Amino acid sequence: MGDINADGTLSQREVLHLLYTFTDGYDWGGKYTELWSDVETPSCELPGIVCENGGKVTHINLTEANMCAGWNKYNKMCIGLPSEIGLFSRLKSIDMSAGTMGPLRGTIPKEISSIQSLEYLNLKGSILHGR
Repeated sequence: MGDINADGTLSQREVLHLLYTFTDGYDWGGKYTELWSDVETPSCELPGIVCENGGKVTHINLTEANMCAGWNKYNKMCIGLPSEIGLFSRLKSIDMSAGTMGPLRGTIPKEISSIQSLEYLNLKGSILHGR
């Protein structure tokens, strides 16, 4: 799932598109919708993404995204973080705290623990469970 170009491997952009899809990205709003929905937009040009070391994703900050906005008890559009997030070997920080927007919902995958470079994880206000 998520291999958009069907080359047998997931690129950074494909993993970010999974994140967008799993967290009801079409309703994130503001500066996110146009660029994140276009899979041709390079990873390092996406709002909330910082890259270093030759274009490797190192920081994800989606505190201004209205994550899981379409979620309700009848229409559960928010799955949570995709397990493929563990493929970001250079990721240093993830901030998806709820802030003034809706809380992130769904699952937090065990693969997140395999990111050895991860120094900061903020999911404050989220409604997540492990798998």
